[in-house]
Amino acid sequence: MSPTTEAPSRIAGGVSGSKGGSTQGKGAAEDENGGGKKKSKKMKLAVLVLVLLLAIVGAKETVLKKKPPAPGSAAAIAAAKPVPGPMIPLTEQTLNLADGAFLRVIVVIVTTKGTSAALDVTEGNQAVIDQFSNLPESALTGLANRNKARKQLVTRLEKLYPKKILDVTFNEFVMQS
Repeated sequence: MSPTTEAPSRIAGGVSGSKGGSTQGKGAAEDENGGGKKKSKKMKLAVLVLVLLLAIVGAKETVLKKKPPAPGSAAAIAAAKPVPGPMIPLTEQTLNLADGAFLRVIVVIVTTKGTSAALDVTEGNQAVIDQFSNLPESALTGLANRNKARKQLVTRLEKLYPKKILDVTFNEFVMQS
């Protein structure tokens, strides 16, 4: 055979031989790293399991945890709102107002549940006198003014009887000039 026909087979053989040589080199490297890849896969699996466990615990503590009722919900209002107890009437009083008018008032204290119906209301009667006797008739005329004075009276009574007062109502509220 002629040298020209042998040359392409040698070139092809040489090329494939060089590829084969490099493939064998890679195969040996893969065999050495094959054990490393198995260890790497086990490590990745262990990390994945750990992350999943942490996610489950986190979900249990946040998403699945029983939530307190929303601030505006009926359950929150019922839980936060004290239950009314006995209603205790104060003594009927006729007071001189600052501008010479008179006020006849009967105040009833709405107490919290557990408050004794025999609550000593002497200080409460004095609070009514202190609240209304120095006001002019105009400061008590109209619903808005009367509610403002009522809220101020509730504040005074809450200081005298801590955690026992819910509200006050007026059974009688008559002014005369």
